[in-house]
Amino acid sequence: MLKNILHLGITLLLISGIAAGILGAIYAITKPEIENQAKKSKEEARKFVLPSAKTFEEKKIDDKLSYFEGKDESGKVVGYCFTAEGRGYSSNIISIVGVNCNGEIIGVKVITQSETPGLGALIAEDKHLDKFKKKKANAVKVEPDGGDIKPITGATITPRAVCSSISETWEKISKIIGNISLKKGDEKKCDCSDGTPCTEPCENHRKDHKRNTELTRESKPPRQGVRQ
Repeated sequence: MLKNILHLGITLLLISGIAAGILGAIYAITKPEIENQAKKSKEEARKFVLPSAKTFEEKKIDDKLSYFEGKDESGKVVGYCFTAEGRGYSSNIISIVGVNCNGEIIGVKVITQSETPGLGALIAEDKHLDKFKKKKANAVKVEPDGGDIKPITGATITPRAVCSSISETWEKISKIIGNISLKKGDEKKCDCSDGTPCTEPCENHRKDHKRNTELTRESKPPRQGVRQ
């Protein structure tokens, strides 16, 4: 009896080992192709969400976060692309987002999701993603949360996850972009009060600058004469 059990155990061990070896070999062979397809999918998504850009230059913030500068033929920055990931109802939802230099969403493309078919999975359809266009990326919300993105009937969790992932990620990136522009001393760029960078000083900034300048002048004491 014991001999039979031992023989069965060894047999199962050998079968498991062989199966694991075969799976490992298949994974090693297919891994480069899988990674290549994933990279190609992201490249196509970036072109889709920011069509005015001809080239994309990656900017790494840290090991987990990066973004792409989208540039036109002349090398001018026309917008930014980034990856947003949030937890939906039954899966992590990964999307590629394109925004212009004012932080407004140009396009969104869902590249990974395993939500409920016929409900949350509908978020990947263009008719739902088009709702994000022209919305401020750092403030996008579904209607139940005080925003203007209409949720999918019976599946509010999924679009909420997409909204929060976009707004949270862009908030981090926009701060970095703003800091970089300040370090470069680019007087044509400014950070709006909502955290998004502007390609040109906006009307509010011009008014604020004028008001602050006037207040500064008024607060300065009269210049005293200097004795020689």
